[in-house]
Amino acid sequence: GATVTVTVAPVGGNPTAVIGAEALVDFSPDYEHPVLISCNWWNACLVLDGWSSTGTDLTYLWFDELEPVPFDGGPVTTNCYEVGTHTITLTVTDAAGLSASDSKTIEVVTAPLAIELLIEKVNESHIPRRTKRELVATLRTAQKQAGNEKIRQTQQTLDVFEKKVRAQVAPGYPEEARVWIRWSQATSEGMEKCIK
Repeated sequence: GATVTVTVAPVGGNPTAVIGAEALVDFSPDYEHPVLISCNWWNACLVLDGWSSTGTDLTYLWFDELEPVPFDGGPVTTNCYEVGTHTITLTVTDAAGLSASDSKTIEVVTAPLAIELLIEKVNESHIPRRTKRELVATLRTAQKQAGNEKIRQTQQTLDVFEKKVRAQVAPGYPEEARVWIRWSQATSEGMEKCIK
C-alpha cells in the first residue's frame, strides 16, 4: 500500500491551545463555571483533551492551578477533582518552541447538592402548595437515591419529576418549568458518566 504523508501548516504560524472536556453541564446563572457532577461524596474525574489545539509537532503539558509541575503530558488526560472550584491549564509548544495556553475553570458539585438546590428553587416558587409538596417529595426520593449512588434510579426519578413539571407547572408557570427541567436534565446528564 502506498504511504501518504500529510503536512499541516499552522495558520498564522503561532500555535493555539484549546481544552476540550466532556461531561460538563451548565447550571448558569447559579454557577458561573461549567459543572462536573460528583456521583460519590468527594470527587469526580474528568477526561480532558487538547485535540482542537493547532500547531506543528505539538507537545502538551497539563497543569492544575498554582501547581508548577504538570500532572500529565499528551493530548488526552484524565484527572480527578475534589468538590469545589478548579482551574486547569493546557500549555502547548510547537516545533519552533512557540507556546500557547488555555485555561478552563470548573466546579465540582455532588449530585445530592445539585438536587438540593433544585428543591430550594421549587420551595421558593409561587406555584400551588400541593403541587410544590408533590414535586419536592419526588426530588427528595431522587436525592436519597443519589446519596446512595443509585444513579439509574436517580435519573428515572428526575425523569418523573420533569414529567410532573411539564404536566402541572408548565401551563401556568412556563418560566419556572423551563428552569427546573433544564436543571433536572443537567443533573441527570452529569451523572451519566458515572454509570460503569
